[in-house]
Amino acid sequence: MQERTELDIRMEDQILRYLESTDLKAKGHTLMTKNERFNINIDDIRAKNHELAQYIIKNPIKAIPLFEQNVQKILDEEDAIAGKKLGMSSTSQFPVKEKTLKINFTGKLGKNYVTPRGLRAPMLNSLVCVQGIVTKMSIVKSKIGKSYHFIESENTGFVQNYKDQYSIEGQGNFSTKMLPTKDPAGNVMTPEYGYCEYRNVQKIVIQEMPERAPPAQIPRSITIYLEEDLVDKGKPGDRIEVMGLFKCISGVNTMTSGNFRTLIIATGIKTITNKTENSKFTGKDISKIRKFSREQDVYKILSRSVAPTVQGRENIKKSILLQMLGGVEKNLKSRTHLRGDVNILLIGDPSTAKSQMLRYALNLSPIGINTTGRGSSGVGLTAAVTIDKDTGERHLEAGAMVLGDRGLVCIDEFDKMNDADRVAIHEVMEQQTVTIAKAGLHASLNARCSVIAAANPIYSNYDKGMSAAKNIGLPDTLLSRFDLLFLVLDSKNPDNDKKIAERVIRNHSYSNPNDSKIHNPYVDEFYIEPEIKDEEEELKEYDVFERDNEELFGDKDTKIVSNTFLKKYIAYSKSLKDPILDDSVLDSIAFEYKNLRQEADDNNMANSKKLPITVRTLETIIRLATAHAKLRLDTERSVTQEDIEVATKLLRYSIFSEDDDALGEERSTDGEEDNDDDDEERKKSYKSLKSKKTKNDKRADSKVSKAESLSKEIEAGEEEVKNLIDFSAKQSELQKHVSPDEIKLETAEEKKKRSCIFKILAREQRKMNPHVSYSELWKLISQNSEAKTLFPSKDAVSETVDTLIERNKLMADKDNNIYMI
Repeated sequence: MQERTELDIRMEDQILRYLESTDLKAKGHTLMTKNERFNINIDDIRAKNHELAQYIIKNPIKAIPLFEQNVQKILDEEDAIAGKKLGMSSTSQFPVKEKTLKINFTGKLGKNYVTPRGLRAPMLNSLVCVQGIVTKMSIVKSKIGKSYHFIESENTGFVQNYKDQYSIEGQGNFSTKMLPTKDPAGNVMTPEYGYCEYRNVQKIVIQEMPERAPPAQIPRSITIYLEEDLVDKGKPGDRIEVMGLFKCISGVNTMTSGNFRTLIIATGIKTITNKTENSKFTGKDISKIRKFSREQDVYKILSRSVAPTVQGRENIKKSILLQMLGGVEKNLKSRTHLRGDVNILLIGDPSTAKSQMLRYALNLSPIGINTTGRGSSGVGLTAAVTIDKDTGERHLEAGAMVLGDRGLVCIDEFDKMNDADRVAIHEVMEQQTVTIAKAGLHASLNARCSVIAAANPIYSNYDKGMSAAKNIGLPDTLLSRFDLLFLVLDSKNPDNDKKIAERVIRNHSYSNPNDSKIHNPYVDEFYIEPEIKDEEEELKEYDVFERDNEELFGDKDTKIVSNTFLKKYIAYSKSLKDPILDDSVLDSIAFEYKNLRQEADDNNMANSKKLPITVRTLETIIRLATAHAKLRLDTERSVTQEDIEVATKLLRYSIFSEDDDALGEERSTDGEEDNDDDDEERKKSYKSLKSKKTKNDKRADSKVSKAESLSKEIEAGEEEVKNLIDFSAKQSELQKHVSPDEIKLETAEEKKKRSCIFKILAREQRKMNPHVSYSELWKLISQNSEAKTLFPSKDAVSETVDTLIERNKLMADKDNNIYMI
């Protein structure tokens, strides 16, 4: 037992005064009944008593027991039973079992807030907070914490506490190696096994998050020791934040080598959700994103900004963009999981930028795992059971796909994998779980990740004299789990070769070799205060569009958004409400699926078919359409006919086309013109579907006929089939639209609109409603005849509100709630 200093005595008094100022008395017994911990915010302590906060961080071995003792003292006084409980010595009555309330600290720890790579010797015996991903997990065991004994000759009871090197206040030695048989006076004692207190214990290993580990370096790991309510709080693949005591313990060879093992004795665990959910969007971010979403070709601009250094490959870039957005996963009442993640396979000749596409997708995803076919095994991709060489315990160790949960897994050289290893990922790619039943362990781990893989044809180069299926050489059981498959061919075309050469030369010419931002893989670094660093990055100014387009891409008129803005746009799109499938589009989805099945059976298409057309193909249409619906940032958040057309066009290209798409949009456009006749039947079918939907509505019928007449005058364009009603509406809206940048002075009409909105918001504030949504604002305007004349439609309200936000007159959060500044 360590001697108490004057500082310890003074801190104990301050701890008691602080605890009495909290709500401990109100909820202490409730937490104890639920077996939960009492959370104490260090930031709150720091604001009231800076010395006490530093004492807790630097001396948790003393501070935590002092807090727990004073917590128990306050609760005992509250119950007025403190005198009935016995301590550590013999008494005339048998001891009473008592429950204790554990504590945990929250808040910022400054330089003690690290990843496993940042743990250093000066931090030993101090309070730390570590972020990481769980890679190993042991089984839960029971350990004795307190034994009760009966002394028959004295008719008294005796209590023995057990402290070891895994205890907060333990100094590295066991207090006893076995149950005592005699008391200090030599009297024989009988242990009461059923009365003894045991505690659940477990060990897990957390590893540095893959996206934060420096290149060319092995990720660092640290063992976490869990007790009581903290066991089973995380499983392999979970990203967690652990608060606890960083200490060293003796090992088997400590006396000879002088090396001690380090671990963290956890006091609290918090699960970290997907990074897109934790993204913080400022008012400027939302304003920029909303303004950009009103651009005419958002889908094309964003897809063009994916891997802009790669010439062409427009359809592959579009598919990667939709993969980043993802569909909507569903968990049915029957416990069936329907995945929302999109899987992509690139197959083609060597030196066609397949690996570069994978690297860019990895950089675009907030959570990404990179691996190769030859360097990966089946258990390395899924999970394995390992044995601890020191203790002999079995551990469950997560593989790459489990570590990539809620993220992206890139597999290069996919064709180099063994067949047995490829079979291991079948379950992951569809059910998105990894089931292990080995060595007496049975577990199911989450692996909810998207997969993008790259491979070469069976003979390294694509042979056009053979069918697509023979060139690919992969079984249908695996191919059907990929939503999209693209052939990336090295076609010998002078125009294409010239464009590729120009792009490669520009990449070399305008990249600064002395750029200080280039990472040095030989520097050993770690991240301190990861949240603060992220906030600093988010507060930095960034441009929406890339500069120097002419130098980098050869065309100053080509719009390319910056990588920072692209990530924020995707994150913001995913943070909004998930799109829903209306009844109005269900027939169109079924019709498209039926057409794909018929085309696949056609003799002319049989040899060019690369993917099997199954029910999974139907789900692919839904996933791609939902991803495109997210991209539009529509307030209705529903899948439209336009989304289905985009999805089916991309899917049809993936299944049937053998064109390598190297020339990009130019070749795609030519292909559309050539296929106009082939798609005439589909257009007529769409028109018949529309007429069926609106045959009982005369006004809707007139709108359809007007849209059909106007569509003949509109230049054939960017998508294969346009929704005629929506397209004509967009054309008329574009004619009225004026960019906010061109507005220098507020017009009289705009003043009236602003005044009207401000009056409504002020009225709601008086009703104790601090904010309203876009939909609620439109309902309030609809109830006012004067306001209704200023805002004839919901879109007019949204446009005015967005303009006021850009002018800093109003403020909106990520849930589209509007506030007055």
